[in-house]
Amino acid sequence: MSEEQDYYDDLLSQGYTEQRALDYTNKYFPDFTNELPEPAPPPSFADKGSAHLPEMKLGKTKQYDFESVVEDTKIIFEMARDKVIENRRAALIAGGIFAIILVSILAFKIPSTTGPIEGDWLKSDGQKLTFDSTGTYSDSSDFSSTWEFSGDNLTIVSTDIYSNSNGTAETYLVLQEARIEISDDGNAMWLKWVKWVIDGEELSPPDQCILLLKSSVAKNAIEYGEVADLYLLENPQWCIP
Repeated sequence: MSEEQDYYDDLLSQGYTEQRALDYTNKYFPDFTNELPEPAPPPSFADKGSAHLPEMKLGKTKQYDFESVVEDTKIIFEMARDKVIENRRAALIAGGIFAIILVSILAFKIPSTTGPIEGDWLKSDGQKLTFDSTGTYSDSSDFSSTWEFSGDNLTIVSTDIYSNSNGTAETYLVLQEARIEISDDGNAMWLKWVKWVIDGEELSPPDQCILLLKSSVAKNAIEYGEVADLYLLENPQWCIP
């Protein structure tokens, strides 16, 4: 058996149609044909010659093989499917990164609103408390804190990282919840702690109400003393300064 015939037969065994197998074989072996030679006439016609035999046109006619197109399409689809499955994790990661970037862009484009407690406040001893519009809270401590305000409830979560006796880093967590009320002019805030949870242990908060003043009306302890008296008559019933 010739090399071209072996190649042609191998394509057939792989599932190619006869026409596709022939086309690929002719690409490398132009003289190859899968057509059988013309058979000998039956004995009864052996002596009559071939003068009256019908003429057989053996030329090949190129036609569109729909079945082979379907097969090729299936192969391409399966390759594409395998490629998608292979890169699925990478696609999900890329999609997640894109989503984070998109949310960040939108966050910068959305105008921020000023809440009633956002800004700098002053205590009676001159300590400044800052409620940033980004949700960050800061005072004179070294804690990293965030704040959240809803209704008349204020929640502050503070964390600090320190090294224990074994030299291992530990996280110190403090949760504080307070009831607050804002004055009509927005320059005074009464605050009373209602819950303290320190490193997983709930403690009783001090039974004291604190008056805070906006830094725009009191910049130090002296100015605080002068302005605080103006709000004595506005103290909430639940607040005992």
